[in-house]
Amino acid sequence: MTRNAWIGCAVSVFLAVVVFVLLLWPMPDGKPLPVPYLDKAVHAGLFCAVALPAMLGTPRRWHWVIWLVVFGYSGVTELVQPYFGRGAEWSDLAANAAGAGIALMAVRLWRSDTSKIK
Repeated sequence: MTRNAWIGCAVSVFLAVVVFVLLLWPMPDGKPLPVPYLDKAVHAGLFCAVALPAMLGTPRRWHWVIWLVVFGYSGVTELVQPYFGRGAEWSDLAANAAGAGIALMAVRLWRSDTSKIK
């Protein structure tokens, strides 16, 4: 593995730990969010942030593996949440997968654009 791959993966692991803590933090009861589906957008953003550094640091052939690892990690967070007073939702899992997918598409688009600059 290259130095960039190690750094990207280390940043992703650090962000995964931060996301884990945030997702297990107790939520205030009974207060709906001010914007519909804001929760899903937050989930997508969090898991995009987890996947992006690792994908930026690794070769293209590893991007789907990283997506699968982040998706599996997302499933674990959803399974653990009920033990911390939070609810596990299929729609959260879908939003998490979409966030990692956004990271995948963004890295692929960015790398295809930078390869044309030469």
